[in-house]
This record gives sequence, C-alpha cells and structure tokens, in this order.
Amino acid sequence: MQLPNRIEAIASAAREFQWLSNLTPSAMRRWIELELGSLLDANTPRVYGDHHCSAQPLSPILHIVSGNTPHAGIQSLTRGILVGAKNRIKLPRKGLPELDHFVRLLPTELKPEMSNSLQGNWMEEAEAIVIFGSDETVEFFAKHVLPRQRLVAYGHRISLGLVLGPFDENVIEGAVHDVLVFDQLG
Repeated sequence: MQLPNRIEAIASAAREFQWLSNLTPSAMRRWIELELGSLLDANTPRVYGDHHCSAQPLSPILHIVSGNTPHAGIQSLTRGILVGAKNRIKLPRKGLPELDHFVRLLPTELKPEMSNSLQGNWMEEAEAIVIFGSDETVEFFAKHVLPRQRLVAYGHRISLGLVLGPFDENVIEGAVHDVLVFDQLG
C-alpha cells in the first residue's frame, strides 16, 4: 500500500478516537516531511548527484506496549505503518481494548500481528524493538536485544500538567478526563 493510502487509513481509524485528533492526513504528512524531508515515499528514490537513495524502514518492528498507555501503543503502531514496516505487537497480559479497536478499523494489509505473549521468533526477527513499560520491563527486554537491532525504550515516567487561567469549566473537565481515562496514569 502506498504512503497516501496508509495515511488515509490511519486517519480514518483515528476518527473514532477523540484523543487521537492529531492523526489527520495533513498532520501526518507534516510529521513525515519534518522527519524525512522529501523522502515521503520509500518507492520514490531521491537523486544526489549521481547517487540514488530512498528511505527504507526497519522491518519488522516489535512494539511492546503497556496497559496504561494505549495512546503510546497506537502512536508507535501508526509510525510503523507510516514508514511501511511490518508490525508486531506484544500486548499486556490483560490486553489493550483501545488498541484492539483501532486495529480492527485498519485495512487487512496494515493490521499488525498481535498477541498477549511474545510469539516464537518475534524478538530475533525484529529489526527494531519499541518498548513502553516499567523500568523492569525495559531492562528485561534490553538484555535480549541483539547488536544488529535498534532499541527504542520508554520506561517509567512522571508527568505534570499546569493549566494557567483564564479557563472555563470545559478546560477543567477536559484535564480531569485526560488524567482519569487511563487510571490516573495517562
């Protein structure tokens, strides 16, 4: 599937989630342009003098996601889809309903392999491993990364939000909702 179709498929799935309002086609094209310049499509090589180059994703990508950050799991998956990688997701033991729902809205060719347990050779076959979890989870998987693999890890974090006035009830209710929606870990 070509990049414009991947962008539209992600944007279509994201429309069902108010908290994914930033996943619009224009925002995704802008992100890709900022990250990759004019290498917007891996199938369109750029010419530098006598040399041709194109962006090629690390693939497959193994996403290890935590149960308290569905937004991070969806964001990681969408980035993997945008660059054209094959994606595999190791879900938390209790699953991640928001991510499941998002994946159901994607076209078949973009759907990742997903499991609540690490499958077969997923670790060994991954060219990139993206981890969201506790420091212990990050440490465990980091010990098993091969030298040829790229590791991107997001361990324990503490967040703070500060709302400066003037503001109305909608701002207060929105902030409360954002905190509570993920068991005060959002």
